Amino acid sequence: MKREDSVLTSIRNKSVIVTGGTKGIGKGIARVFAQLGARVCVLGRNEADGAATVKALRGRGSTAMFCRGDVKEQGDMEEVIATVAAEFGG
Repeated sequence: MKREDSVLTSIRNKSVIVTGGTKGIGKGIARVFAQLGARVCVLGRNEADGAATVKALRGRGSTAMFCRGDVKEQGDMEEVIATVAAEFGG
């Protein structure tokens, strides 16, 4: 089975939000989603790390953005969801 045939390709052209996506495992998950064709929002608290991650993803031809927020804050999450829906749709 080719990689394109895997079940994960169902995220192609979908919008995803990766919490903790600026470092470590979250950054790796963001990279995989982007490679599979998802529109990726990297969510984190550090803008410099977020900008670097988004730059790397875009450098590979992916659609990506950074949203600053803390998952412990409901207001932050509501704002992130509205921003992603407005920017990426769906």
